[in-house]
Amino acid sequence: MSSEFVKSLEDNLKSGIEKLKDNVITHEGALSEPSRPRSDPANQVKSLRHFCDGLIYISEGHFGRVFTYPLQTYVFKVVKNLESGEKLREEFKYYEQGHSVISKLPVSKSRFYIPRAYNFRPPSPLSGRIGTGNEAEKGTLKQRKPESMWPDLINPMMAIELIPSLHPVIGEAYQGLFWSKELQEAQSQTQRRSQSQGNELEPRGNNIRLLRLYFGREDIPSKTEYLHPGIKSDPPLDISRYTLLSDHLKENYDLILPSIKEVCKGMGEVLALLHWKVGINCRDIELVLGGSNTRPHDVALYAMDFNQCARWIKPNALKEINDHCLSGVLQSDSHDVELPAGLTIDDYSHNSLLEGSRRLAKLIYGQELYYPRPHQTVPDDHFKASYRITVEEVLAEFSALSVQLQEAIRDAARAFFYEYERLDKEKMDRKHHLGRLM
Repeated sequence: MSSEFVKSLEDNLKSGIEKLKDNVITHEGALSEPSRPRSDPANQVKSLRHFCDGLIYISEGHFGRVFTYPLQTYVFKVVKNLESGEKLREEFKYYEQGHSVISKLPVSKSRFYIPRAYNFRPPSPLSGRIGTGNEAEKGTLKQRKPESMWPDLINPMMAIELIPSLHPVIGEAYQGLFWSKELQEAQSQTQRRSQSQGNELEPRGNNIRLLRLYFGREDIPSKTEYLHPGIKSDPPLDISRYTLLSDHLKENYDLILPSIKEVCKGMGEVLALLHWKVGINCRDIELVLGGSNTRPHDVALYAMDFNQCARWIKPNALKEINDHCLSGVLQSDSHDVELPAGLTIDDYSHNSLLEGSRRLAKLIYGQELYYPRPHQTVPDDHFKASYRITVEEVLAEFSALSVQLQEAIRDAARAFFYEYERLDKEKMDRKHHLGRLM
């Protein structure tokens, strides 16, 4: 993406903040009207109305909401609660660092890309002081009017690269393969009704934007009869569904998805890079299939949503130690600064690398269903091998690290999978035992 585009985006965001302070926020190209006195609540809401003109609501979770403008290649992620601002600032850093790591690697269909982070905007001076006068009537998202979301737009916000939507053909194929006929008809009626009413809270166009890659799940039914709230625009694909969708798209549209092997290798690579180069525990990140930024009508793999993540090792620790060794500040056989236990941080600060890796395995196994499980032998083999290969590539990049530290990192990577396999074996043993009792 060109430096001119980035500078233009940064200038627009800075300009928007200044206009918000002066209560004369306008959508790009619109003329501002003379403002009433700054303290006038009616003027404040009117200013937000100008700022929101043309905004398209994309999706939301417990943490925040995502919006964009038509024909733009970035989105705004806005936290719902003012106190979540610092967490959003941390997420912005993770996006920055993750994108920096991944963007240096060659292009590959098996690579999970991380959207570029453009700008972080702290709370506006008006945060917490804007209201529409009908707070008590907001209710659920489906019941809320668009203007009831305006106050959120002056909470902390970041701008990041938009993940392109999947081609509508893919969404239609998914619905045809995996949704019951009754559900397809019900969704079609809902979309037609929403479009006729001009509902700004419904995503425009094809409902399915992305597909979540739940390769560790084995409980998704062959046909979906009911959609849980929040998954209509990015429903799940387990390995079985992925295989059926891939075969269908290849046969009917000559559209080639990454193979199961490529996806699993990509999962191992991105997890290892985030663990060892970005230094985060990867809690609750999402792995999705989306449209391609570089190949029209094609697909690409993405890792996104880092708001639940936390540091487990110091940021850039391996690079800094390596650089010190190269510059002669440290000897490559020095142990004083390079003790593996000294790399962990925050909630992991009392853990060695070995202990921390076991905690990472429990976190990933207990919460994340994106990665294949050890009993899924072939997919897990690709996932595990890719993680270990990536760790070796990281060590090759930082070749000045002491032998002691390199071995400690290898031991930690092995410990991660030993624990991951132990947890899976215990779960499968319980499942088989219950099966015999029934």
